[in-house]
Amino acid sequence: MNPNRTRSHAVTRALTRLQVDAVNPSASRPATTPASTPAIVSVVAVVCIAATLLLLVGGDPARAEPAPPAPPTPQDLPTVINNARLWIMGIIAAVATFFLTVGGARYMMAGGDPQEVERAKGSFKSAGIGYALALLAPVILTILNKILGG
Repeated sequence: MNPNRTRSHAVTRALTRLQVDAVNPSASRPATTPASTPAIVSVVAVVCIAATLLLLVGGDPARAEPAPPAPPTPQDLPTVINNARLWIMGIIAAVATFFLTVGGARYMMAGGDPQEVERAKGSFKSAGIGYALALLAPVILTILNKILGG
């Protein structure tokens, strides 16, 4: 049998059923009693709740997540200061790289405009200062540590 013909037969039957439903809705479907609908709904609700509980609670204990590791112990003050210094150096270097990128973009898009070229040069200067601070931060902290007696 031709699959296109079978498909067109199915479409024709579905359209006929829709037309019958539009003219007389009770003719094509058996009427459900009002008492059976709440019973069906309650059975479906109980099954859904039971399935959810089985999924949430009834897991395999062998596949349970291991206990979270203990929180790290507090570190001494020099270690905390060293970690903060490293973070600050990274942030300063990232900001300096941003200013270098902005300066390069402004310089390329200046198109001979002297004001825009000056703004680009200002961004380059800011990037240079940022890189210098990032590189000199350990030296500055060492000097301050010796001055303060540490």
